[in-house]
Amino acid sequence: MIIDVRVPSPGESITEVELATWTVKTGDLVQRDQELALIESDKATLPLMAPEAGRIEILVAEGEMVKVDTVACKIDTSVDVPSGNSADTGATAVDKQIEEEKREVKEKEDKAEVKEQKQGQNKEDSAPSGADKELKPIEGSDTSPQDLSQVRMTPLARKMMETETSM
Repeated sequence: MIIDVRVPSPGESITEVELATWTVKTGDLVQRDQELALIESDKATLPLMAPEAGRIEILVAEGEMVKVDTVACKIDTSVDVPSGNSADTGATAVDKQIEEEKREVKEKEDKAEVKEQKQGQNKEDSAPSGADKELKPIEGSDTSPQDLSQVRMTPLARKMMETETSM
């Protein structure tokens, strides 16, 4: 028997959705409740699930806009599907892609951390950026540590420093 798999409605007012990604190909054997595709609308993204096990025939192209309740694919349930299919392993194509992206981000973070550690070793004697430094008079000048006119700061910071030093 052939079953029509229709595009579900993500909400009451939505009449058209985009079939964003197929997680299976035409001719693949699918299990019952296996994710077949992702459907996107302005308000939500939801999976298109297989109502029965069988061989799939895709009717709507990836990225195509379709009306709600359109037949997206057909499943031939007369085909025997072994129970060891990808639905039982729990890893769909989307899950695999997410895991791969997580691994790439982790690798980039590790490389950045190593780079920061190397830079930190080269600057052991220097103070960290943003560290408070003691105001010292410049040699050969008669500027005292209390004279703030030579220090670059915002007007608010200057006012606060002048108020603090006058107390």
